[in-house]
Amino acid sequence: MQGTRDLDKEVRLPYGSTMIQITIPKENIAFILEPAQYPQVTDVAKEIHRSLAQPIASQPIRELAKKSKRVVILADDLTRITPVKQILPPLIAELHEAGLHNDNMKIIIALGTHRRMTNGEIESKFGGDVQDSIRIENHDCHAKENLVQVQDSRSRYPIWINREFAESDLKIGLGNVQPHDCAGWSGGSKILLPGIAGEETTDLMHLIAGYIPPEKRLGIPENPVRVEMDSVAKKVGLDLIVNTVLNVQKQIVGLFFGNVVKAHRAAIQRAKPIFCPSIRERADVVVVSSHPADLDYWQAMKGVAAGFQTLKKGGTMILVTPCPEGIAQPHPEFEKSGTLPLNEIKRRIRDKEFKDLAAAGLLMDHARFRARFKLIFVSQGLNDRMCEKLGVERMDTLEEAIAEERQARGGRMRMGFLTHSDLAPNLLSF
Repeated sequence: MQGTRDLDKEVRLPYGSTMIQITIPKENIAFILEPAQYPQVTDVAKEIHRSLAQPIASQPIRELAKKSKRVVILADDLTRITPVKQILPPLIAELHEAGLHNDNMKIIIALGTHRRMTNGEIESKFGGDVQDSIRIENHDCHAKENLVQVQDSRSRYPIWINREFAESDLKIGLGNVQPHDCAGWSGGSKILLPGIAGEETTDLMHLIAGYIPPEKRLGIPENPVRVEMDSVAKKVGLDLIVNTVLNVQKQIVGLFFGNVVKAHRAAIQRAKPIFCPSIRERADVVVVSSHPADLDYWQAMKGVAAGFQTLKKGGTMILVTPCPEGIAQPHPEFEKSGTLPLNEIKRRIRDKEFKDLAAAGLLMDHARFRARFKLIFVSQGLNDRMCEKLGVERMDTLEEAIAEERQARGGRMRMGFLTHSDLAPNLLSF
């Protein structure tokens, strides 16, 4: 007779800085999806220098920098895991070798519509030495006087971009490449749009994305949102990108420097084996950890999008997420409209009843999720009132949520697990 140990499977899910551990009967498990283990590069400093010396479809940075007097480097904020603290020192050293001084350089934090980073957060993300020697500034999407409009006949909406960036001689963007629910993949030109765009531009881009079903965006390099981003980056003149691919331990497994599009697509090819696991069946219940997109539900929605197609219609998704900053502090309209169905959201957009169109765009996804499956949140940061405003259930523990589903569905229910939100599952034939 087999022991209990042989019949059960232990599943571990990241929850903020801790782990949630749960034991599930093996017969109930349809799949457990997690980023594939991938070794970090042997010598990180050497890999960074190699990448800078061997650009993809571009001149070396020293050649480009020699012709420049003003250099702007874009970097993402605390909601992203790009290891800018490792990348910046050798990148700045290359600029010094080209004859540029610290006074010729500026770093702009590509916040999009996110909140400003504090001085302490900037020191943690960028390093004290860089913070003390290079000007670092939070992008302000609301400050119209600091924006410039870029004319692009192919765009369906006005493009407003950070003026100082647009007027600089050499424009460099840092980023990390992993699946992204809106842009298909993060990194590349996304650091520019929406990173340093005006509020109007960012809102309209998110709105247009909202009309495209999630399954036609996530993990697809050439989806319409990414094509728009690349077009604007070419128009504005984003000269170079430095993009990392990280393993689950947030270690660098690849670094890609050069042309905005070609270096980005090369990074995607390295990232696919890590973040695109395959499944052969959809599950009745899917448990998803929002890690590493844990800050608020605006970010944690990435986890719901990652699990979107792994669920049977009428199934249940259990989102395990800390959300210390609640639903979406910079977007109060999202919280106020979280229970609206998709058709009503579209009507309100059509009748111009939404002031925050970025929130409206993400609300369309949230409405799709709620219409397709039941949502249960296990969260300390999202209380009962918040979850009620989102039209979802809330439970104190994962065990409680699973027990409720087991009682409703019976002992034969099939369960799936996504240990991270930065996955783009590959659906094989069923």
